[in-house]
Formats: sequence, C-alpha cells, structure tokens
Amino acid sequence: TLEFVGSADVYKRQIQYLTAIRLKTSKDLLESSDYTISEIAQLSGFSSSSYFAQCFRKHCGMTALAYRNLTKNKNRT
Repeated sequence: TLEFVGSADVYKRQIQYLTAIRLKTSKDLLESSDYTISEIAQLSGFSSSSYFAQCFRKHCGMTALAYRNLTKNKNRT
C-alpha cells in the first residue's frame, strides 16, 4: 500500500540521518583522539568495524585511516 511505501521512505531517511551523525562523530574522533579505528567504530555507534569501514569509504571517499592521516598532517602545518 501507499502507506507502507511512505513508511519505508521515512525509515530510510532516518537510517541515513543516523549514519551521517555517526560518521560526523567518527571524523571528530579520528581528528582529535588516539583511539583505534575499531574503538572509534564502536564509540560512534556502528554495529561492527567492517560496517563502519564500508560506510566511511562510501560516504567519505577514503578509509578512516587515510582520513586520520590526512587531517593529522593538516593540523601539523
């Protein structure tokens, strides 16, 4: 039914919103902490490190480690 389709769209948007918040949190932690990537995945609310890695690469275009190295180098200059 149309009601179900609308609910699915709302659910999808909610998941996208939560993922965006989790990625923002993980980027902040990558820039400002010495936590491991696995610890950051857990602290950011991802269900597993592999899912975190998949989402991070998809949305940020690089691995979490590459992002950390890039931002650490920028902060040094």
